[in-house]
Amino acid sequence: MPGIAWSRGGLTATHNATYHIWKNMKSRCEKRHRPDYGRYGARGIKVCERWQSFENFLADMGDRPEGLQLDRIDSSKGYEPDNCRWVTPKVNARNRRVSRWVEFRGEQRRVADLAEEFDIEVTALHKRLDAGWPTEEALTRPGAARYFARPSGERHKRAQRKAS
Repeated sequence: MPGIAWSRGGLTATHNATYHIWKNMKSRCEKRHRPDYGRYGARGIKVCERWQSFENFLADMGDRPEGLQLDRIDSSKGYEPDNCRWVTPKVNARNRRVSRWVEFRGEQRRVADLAEEFDIEVTALHKRLDAGWPTEEALTRPGAARYFARPSGERHKRAQRKAS
């Protein structure tokens, strides 16, 4: 491949990691035998024509930064330059079809992001929303201590009493 940095063994280590990401991206969209094909190719998720070439993918995305993953901004759309980015595993895990979204102060927000921002356990927030609480109240109303995240290592008073 012209324009690609080669070492004695082929691609450089950085390019090699990016190359494997590119190969896996194409494979999960095109190979019916892959276990994850149903979540990608079978749903109509495709790799754009430009990215059929690794050189073009590399030119558009650059080498994968250490510790980051390839993410589709809109998980209902395919792999293309305007819909892809490098993100942390945490961001990638939250950007899924199954992520729950709510309207909060005029904008759509992920429940997991709001739980982190308001320091409330995500499961407690889900329970409040499932029970029909308005989003603002679910996030801001004080309640039983078990509903709120506690500093690391600190246990709820009932749990401390039981342990004694």
